[in-house]
Amino acid sequence: MGLCPTSAAYQNTIFYEAMVGTRDGCYYEFTVSGGSPYARLVLDNMGVLRYLSWNNRSSWATVTENPATTCDLYASCGPFGYYDNTGAAATCRCLDGFEPAGLNISSGCRRTKQLECGKQSHFMTLPKMKFPDKFFHVLNTSFDECTAECSNNCSCIAYAYTKLSSNGAMADQSNCLLWTGELVDTGKYSNNDKNLYLRLANSPIRNGKLVKIILPTMSCVLILACIALGICKYKASKKNKEIHNGPMPGYLSSSNKVGGKHVDFPFVSFEDIATATVNFSDSKQIGSGGFGKVYKGILQGNTEVAIKRLSKGSGQGMEEFKNEIILIAKLQHKNLVRLLGCCIHGDERLLIYEYLPNKILDAFLFGMFRLLIHITSFLLTESISL
Repeated sequence: MGLCPTSAAYQNTIFYEAMVGTRDGCYYEFTVSGGSPYARLVLDNMGVLRYLSWNNRSSWATVTENPATTCDLYASCGPFGYYDNTGAAATCRCLDGFEPAGLNISSGCRRTKQLECGKQSHFMTLPKMKFPDKFFHVLNTSFDECTAECSNNCSCIAYAYTKLSSNGAMADQSNCLLWTGELVDTGKYSNNDKNLYLRLANSPIRNGKLVKIILPTMSCVLILACIALGICKYKASKKNKEIHNGPMPGYLSSSNKVGGKHVDFPFVSFEDIATATVNFSDSKQIGSGGFGKVYKGILQGNTEVAIKRLSKGSGQGMEEFKNEIILIAKLQHKNLVRLLGCCIHGDERLLIYEYLPNKILDAFLFGMFRLLIHITSFLLTESISL
């Protein structure tokens, strides 16, 4: 016979509880210490076990009862459900790989993916678990043998390996516990050190956890990539603006001086000009000739300009275009239309002039342009001599 005594003190009464094992089974034995008041145990028709003590008022007082809470009731969370006692408030939950079978979780849980004999499965470790009811033993096995015993049996849905007793008849009992039916009457406790190994189908649990890791990681990578791309585009745009909206490039800047002054004015981007003219729309055209076409546009929000787009067949090269810009820039005068900027984009050559409302701009502008061509040689000669 083996004894595994435990004790508790209630209102000056020392109460002893012992599990006695025999060859035919086991039973519980309850005793009280000498000199303690009379005590008794009562099991009522609802399955509640109460410990009562005789008090000084000649009546029986309930000292404790079990189950004391809903969580202590047998199978209170239904098949494959367990009572979680690790949080601030105890509550019913489904085992991993299971979901509520109905609106009320206390009615039990069902698998998210059914087991199929012959199909691959795996075992998930559930720590701090109270062992479910209705297990059976496998004698004389190691932990690895216990795992193999359950793995090789399609009917086995969970196993555990633990020490049930240390002496007497119970010492013959194996530490390997197997379950083949529904798992009922289990719970999770912070002070429990026992593990339950639950059989699950391969996915969706394992794959689901993998998705939970991969998706946030991929999202973070995509967000960082978008931010990096945005920064690169911003820097490229800023650099582009600095190039196109800054002073005239070196190969167009005049190395000559007129009146002791260098000549510089903005170099406008082709994209800004295309936007200002609605991509050189016919509705924006205000003049044309052998040199090309003239368009009206708005730059920098509200500045009206006339944009001369030289014809690609005009025969004017880079040197001639440079000379034209330098000459017109040097000849700025109140009675002449002002040159505001220029643009070179591939084969495109464009000049930006101030827009003169209520006048025939092309006649005024390009009549003046013919005059400027005639004095080009003179100005170049004059500037070189200076």
